[in-house]
Amino acid sequence: MTSFNEQYTPIFNRVCAFLGNGWRIDKRIPADAYRISLMNPAFKNYSIGVRMDKGRIILVGGVRRGHRSNEHSRCTVAPTRDPWGIAEDIKRKILIDAAQQIATADADQAGMARQREEKRLVIGLLSRLVETRNYDGYYGVLCSIRMQGMTGDVSEGYGDTYKLKLDALSKDQLIRVVGFLSTLER
Repeated sequence: MTSFNEQYTPIFNRVCAFLGNGWRIDKRIPADAYRISLMNPAFKNYSIGVRMDKGRIILVGGVRRGHRSNEHSRCTVAPTRDPWGIAEDIKRKILIDAAQQIATADADQAGMARQREEKRLVIGLLSRLVETRNYDGYYGVLCSIRMQGMTGDVSEGYGDTYKLKLDALSKDQLIRVVGFLSTLER
């Protein structure tokens, strides 16, 4: 008995030809007997997954990434459908949203890069004032700080805010810190 991949690879090679220049079966992905992945270098990180479920061929197009939104376009076709008809359905139902999905993914990546850079800058500025130890991703702690016998953790709050937790303060240090905090403007 032949697998889905073996049976439908010739058909989807023809579908790729009907889709136009650049479309091909993605051979970089390890062989999977139950799936085929279509890609085009002109569509950055975008692919169309093909699989069989309940007697229908399911086509799902989307940007491959592991964060934030999981936008995708989806359609099903009959296994007896000719390659030209499958390609037309892909163009009409899946590729119509591809540019918008790629733009959303690029914006997400740019936003995440800005956040990483901002974290790096905050830790850098704090390290000029006190001893810091970077714990990015460790229970939400951005970094730990140490100064004059006190220790603490800096973590991110909601929006553009930060949380500061201080430990091992003497009574005098506590009063000074609270006094200083009371002079800060919002």
